[in-house]
Amino acid sequence: MQEVANPLFASLSISISNDGARVAPFACVSTEKERPLSRLKAVLCTVTLTAAFASHALADVPGPDWLPMEQVIAKLKESGYSAIHALEADDGRWEGEGMKNGRVMDFAVDPRSGVLVYERLDG
Repeated sequence: MQEVANPLFASLSISISNDGARVAPFACVSTEKERPLSRLKAVLCTVTLTAAFASHALADVPGPDWLPMEQVIAKLKESGYSAIHALEADDGRWEGEGMKNGRVMDFAVDPRSGVLVYERLDG
């Protein structure tokens, strides 16, 4: 076997067998031919992650005409919830998790009226 220096990673090398087949001891080792594809993968991954985080951040902002979180919690307690574990703005409404009748429930609340849109057992 012949050791060949890798131009991408100076400290790493690849092995080439006598029949010309490349044997890569490390998964991150690539050849010159593979570089454009690797760069494309990295760019696509970065764009995808950036878009996912940006859309998630934009979706979780309460509107200016929404009831404040404290009023939503008060309305939930009036509806029988003894504890609210989580409450966040999501998908155009307040969503969360709380304890009702000794059971953990997921729920959604209309952001303007404070009325429960849905509630179901967590899980």
